[in-house]
Amino acid sequence: MIREIVSGMDAQSVFENELESALESKCDLIVIEPDRLGEETVRWIRLGDCLHSTAMITGSGSVVSALLWEDRPYVYCPLTGLSLFCASFFRFSWKEDPCSVYRPATEEDTEVQKKAENMSGSAKRVVLVRKDEPDHRSFIHSAVAVIAMTISAWKLYRWIKFVAA
Repeated sequence: MIREIVSGMDAQSVFENELESALESKCDLIVIEPDRLGEETVRWIRLGDCLHSTAMITGSGSVVSALLWEDRPYVYCPLTGLSLFCASFFRFSWKEDPCSVYRPATEEDTEVQKKAENMSGSAKRVVLVRKDEPDHRSFIHSAVAVIAMTISAWKLYRWIKFVAA
């Protein structure tokens, strides 16, 4: 529980230190009252979800476009590059963050919301729930990115060989 009871110039750093401690202690439920810290944390979690989704969509799009339009590497090569970038950034930067195993609780999570309400009287709060997901998310989009890179490289090689001949 990160309460908004400290005021002053360094209050934000105090809140951030409390959140870091809660994340490292692997709490099942974290309630964040300070608005700014809650919004930043939710944005960071959504960034990781966006990286995962982007890696999957662009990697899949690259594979499909390489198979459909072998003679258009300007379509599938940028998609492959973006997929590799997002998958790499997710794996080596975001996935190592302790915040990566948490998800914001939704309004539909009534049991979680009741627990959070008992912990905090504040109506404005962000509730994070620990979701231990297997590493398949990281593996799947990494595999899609590598498959896209392999297919794109092969198709590009064949296209260059054909054009040069």
